[in-house]
Amino acid sequence: MGGGYIPNSGRPPGGHNSPFSFASLVPVRHWARDPALRSWPVLLLIALVCVPPIAVLLLNEPTQTHLDDAAWIYAYYFAVAWLLLLGVVVRPQHVSRSMLATVAVISAVTQVPIALWLETELHSSSGNIFASIFTIGIPEELAKAIPVLIVAWIWRQRWATQTPRDYLFLGSVSGLVFGAVEAERYFTVGLGSVSNAAVNGAALQDLTIQYVWRFLTDPISHACWAGITGYFIGLAITGPGHRYLVGPVGIGIAAILHGLNDWNPINPHPAWVIVILISVLLFLGYARAGAWMPPQAMA
Repeated sequence: MGGGYIPNSGRPPGGHNSPFSFASLVPVRHWARDPALRSWPVLLLIALVCVPPIAVLLLNEPTQTHLDDAAWIYAYYFAVAWLLLLGVVVRPQHVSRSMLATVAVISAVTQVPIALWLETELHSSSGNIFASIFTIGIPEELAKAIPVLIVAWIWRQRWATQTPRDYLFLGSVSGLVFGAVEAERYFTVGLGSVSNAAVNGAALQDLTIQYVWRFLTDPISHACWAGITGYFIGLAITGPGHRYLVGPVGIGIAAILHGLNDWNPINPHPAWVIVILISVLLFLGYARAGAWMPPQAMA
């Protein structure tokens, strides 16, 4: 590559005549000595490849315990996969691993109880658009915003150096957790009665495919809506004068999109795809717009 052609001497390094070494045929030594094969991307790849078959094996014996375990495997598998993609697309500059871990833990503990309590008190319904927005959209988006607000308060000393895009990413992580838990509930409730009715083995696995799509779609949909909310939280916190009243605007936008998504006349029809498309386009637009550095940090 650097210049002239260097002919092959016909002898590989080490002086052996064979063109193949034992290490090239059985790479045990590489696993033992090569640190690159023990890096986190490699270990993550191994996990992403090997984890789904574990869930499939559990469904071969569909006891209630196995069903629950398979549901959690599917839920967090797709949530982590979406998280990796969102990290590459959004590229937050000032979000630490401790902030991500904190928002994920708070989300897992608080979101579902708060959302269920609010929806119960408001008698949630998706029968008309206003009910879908105010009794489903607002409670769930508010529940997803709370972990972002808590993390923002804990790390309030970093406000001067953060951007709205950082809070958009924190919001998307909160949404991923909520979507994963929601998908798990759909899976266990929907398939629990099926498995108890002696549908098992291949039949249960075939039916599971219908529910697996929820594990794929629910986390990223909730991530987009919660990310929009997080962006407006970031605007309120990092903008000049800390104009906190702009924060609820994000919850309103997310709640409208969420309510349209759950509204009965839209959800099972092609218009549902349009709502999802608008949601992800807004999310990506806000991710781009939220990259600016606040004036106080530039000063």
